[in-house]
Amino acid sequence: MRIFLTGTGCDLGRGLLATLEPDHQVIAFDGLGGEREPDGWHHEELRPLLAGCDAVVHAALYDPPARAGLDPVQTLLDTASRRTWHLLTAAHQEKVRRCLLLTSLEPLRHYPADVWVGEQFHSVPSTDPFELACHLVEMLAIESRRDWQYRPLVVRLGRLVRAAAVAGWPYDPCWLDVVDAVGAIEAMLLAEEPRQWGGRGTIHVCADRPDAFSRLGPLQRWAKFTPAERFGWQPPEEAA
Repeated sequence: MRIFLTGTGCDLGRGLLATLEPDHQVIAFDGLGGEREPDGWHHEELRPLLAGCDAVVHAALYDPPARAGLDPVQTLLDTASRRTWHLLTAAHQEKVRRCLLLTSLEPLRHYPADVWVGEQFHSVPSTDPFELACHLVEMLAIESRRDWQYRPLVVRLGRLVRAAAVAGWPYDPCWLDVVDAVGAIEAMLLAEEPRQWGGRGTIHVCADRPDAFSRLGPLQRWAKFTPAERFGWQPPEEAA
């Protein structure tokens, strides 16, 4: 499989690269500079790189590549908006079969605590830049499905941690071990038939616990994947 991967400078991106490279042809992209855009994120410059690709994994929100003249928040929002739009445009034009846009469950944490949030729920971001960036990516995915009939899959990941680093801490229902995040994404790439869950092309990934932030049924049914890390030092509470 030929996979176009962004965001390889972060823990998640490095894990994806290390996992996918042995068995697949991975094109790691974080911006090379170009004639049309100062960082190479223009659809006409991305198209040759995406030609012949079977999948795109867009993890750049977790590692926004720097751009001259922009501060970190501007860079993050630029990645979520302009860069993502150009990437979706190129993927649509090159007919890339699978496009995974990695966002987060964080913008959904503002629903009432007694609501079990599913894939069909819209994000409700605060003014936090990362939450706003996730919301922007999801809105672009909705627009691409409406305007182009192109169907990217939004993958909402839990709060990424390393289990060893948070051992003994009070359990956070949104936690997701980075290793499980990588495994879930690989499983989605290899699943036989892509599905668009919840009517909006969204899937949730968090720990496999009854008190986790969201259920895992769609991930388990389609990708046949269940996260292994359950943060077992704290027994799960009965789900509300």
